[in-house]
Amino acid sequence: GEYLATCSRDKSVWIHANTQDFDYECVAVLQSHAQDVKMVKWHPSQDVLFSCSYDDTVKVWGPDGDDWACKETLSAHESTVWALSFDSTGSYFVTCSDDRTLRIWAPAADNEPKPD
Repeated sequence: GEYLATCSRDKSVWIHANTQDFDYECVAVLQSHAQDVKMVKWHPSQDVLFSCSYDDTVKVWGPDGDDWACKETLSAHESTVWALSFDSTGSYFVTCSDDRTLRIWAPAADNEPKPD
């Protein structure tokens, strides 16, 4: 892919761009989470990145000109969001949390993800 993303206990998400022959250059450091970031996952067909955190949220990141920005914060869980995964088409994704729930998300009419 064109991008590589990493996350950290320092609350940050880093995005690196593939410049040539698997040589990556940092293009953005995203710091909107309030606590450790547990996982990042790219949408299967779009340049959209999702991150989940100890702060009980999932953040949706997208390109914003020459930078990246948080496009949406999903706050349906009541505890740490540990992981997320997409269906094969990218139409739905599921999140799992320390609140002992799984939530299945789908785009709403306004194109913002909502729990299904």
